[in-house]
Amino acid sequence: MSSNRTKYGLLLGGGVLAGFLFPLLALLLLATAGLMIASGKEPQKTEEFLNGVPGGNYVLKALTQIDEFLS
Repeated sequence: MSSNRTKYGLLLGGGVLAGFLFPLLALLLLATAGLMIASGKEPQKTEEFLNGVPGGNYVLKALTQIDEFLS
C-alpha cells in the first residue's frame, strides 16, 4: 500500500516540477490526465472517439501503457 503512495507521490511531484520548468509538458500531462479521467468514466465512448481521430490508436496504446504503469 505505501509503495503505491510513494509512486503516486513521486509522479505528482514530478508533474508539478515539470509544470514549473516546462509549461508545454505540463499541458501535455494535463491533457493525458483528462483523457484518463474520461476513459475511466466512459471507456467505450472515449475509445470510440479516439478511434475516429487521426492517430487515436496511438493515444489509446499510450493510455493503456500509462494505466499499466500506474497500476
